[in-house]
Amino acid sequence: MNMANLNAEKTKILLESGTNEVEMLEFFVGHQYYAVNVAKVQTLVQYDSAQVTDMPEMQSHVKHMIKIHDQIIPMVKLTDILHIQSDESIARKIVILLSFNNIRVAILVDGVVSIHRMSWNDFTPISGYIAQSNDTVVLGSFRSKEKDIVVLDFEKIMANFFPESNIEEVYNSTDIQENKTRENMKIVNVDDSSTIRALIHKTLNSSGYTQVQSYENGLVAYEQMKKELSNGNKIEDVVDLFILDIEMPQMDGLTLCRRLREEFGTKIPVVMFSSLIDPQMIEKCKQVGANDQITKPQIGTLVQMMDKLLKIEIK
Repeated sequence: MNMANLNAEKTKILLESGTNEVEMLEFFVGHQYYAVNVAKVQTLVQYDSAQVTDMPEMQSHVKHMIKIHDQIIPMVKLTDILHIQSDESIARKIVILLSFNNIRVAILVDGVVSIHRMSWNDFTPISGYIAQSNDTVVLGSFRSKEKDIVVLDFEKIMANFFPESNIEEVYNSTDIQENKTRENMKIVNVDDSSTIRALIHKTLNSSGYTQVQSYENGLVAYEQMKKELSNGNKIEDVVDLFILDIEMPQMDGLTLCRRLREEFGTKIPVVMFSSLIDPQMIEKCKQVGANDQITKPQIGTLVQMMDKLLKIEIK
């Protein structure tokens, strides 16, 4: 897998938004195979120790900086985080440069295998009990060629080292004034992370948005909207604004937004709240009819964006 092929794949998927498909970059460390969403990948380079500077005084795991295209990037060795052994027989390892949550970090792996284009229906999330553990760094898995490929939660991994990307840290430092004019607005929040769902719910409640309904993925929210319609309700009667994550199992946020617009015909404001927001993703959000988008973990700015879309006057 080379960078030219990776760029071609990312360009292709850009043209097809809201199809409930995702592309995963498969890589390996030792004898275990892992994957990361291609939307988080900026580039692949061969590891060159001459471009690495050791930083022993930095936090655990982030002990190295690497020069990539004339820029100095923090580098993390997955062997340190996952407590596994690298395959020392591989002479030239690979560095994956990731970009999400407004941070850039390089990941050292033994090698890259291929890109898998798949439906979110083919992705198996970890159980709810395990997902709520602070120790797990796994989102779930999928099967390919008779093997299980583990999808890692890089947002959670990096939150330990970059406080600015940790939504809990941002929440604790965010001061949002309560406004009673928000309390009549009915908000639907869809995110597969129980931690983020809870923090969004807590933030909105403290700001005055007290009517918040949360769902764990786009499919559950979609089925609930269909149920409301079958009960004779208009979606506009039960929802004033949707907050949607993008990267979710079963049905992603882009697909849910497209179905809200095309299948239900609703013009209810939709805000995409995701770690994947970049110029390409902004274009995809526009294609499916989202009103606005914001990068996690800017939870205070999310409330301001909601106020603007709902025409809430702040005095």
